[in-house]
Amino acid sequence: MNKPLTKKQIDNRFEKREALKAQIAELEAQVSAIDDEMKAECQRLGLEYLYGENARVRFALVIKPQFQGKKLKADHPELYAAYTAPTESRPFYFERISEKEKAANKTAAALAAVPASAIPVAAAV
Repeated sequence: MNKPLTKKQIDNRFEKREALKAQIAELEAQVSAIDDEMKAECQRLGLEYLYGENARVRFALVIKPQFQGKKLKADHPELYAAYTAPTESRPFYFERISEKEKAANKTAAALAAVPASAIPVAAAV
């Protein structure tokens, strides 16, 4: 059976993840800059398509209908309720703990470590 990760291992994974996210953000910014350059070129030339030897840029106006669920809910709540169903999700969070939370966690851990027999019980009057 595998041993659970230590607090240090969890913190190390978090720091590595944060560094990778920073690298991803930098790369996404570079990709976005290239995309913006290509969009600007399409607009400057008044074209919806640009072609290279191995690549094509498409920056065409697309109009499509969009369902307005909030309007349906406001205008016809019974109909909206009849066509909605609960969904399940399991959000994943891996985030830095604030100093305030650390202090609260230490207090909770200290209280949890005290045996119930050591906690005085108020006498009934």
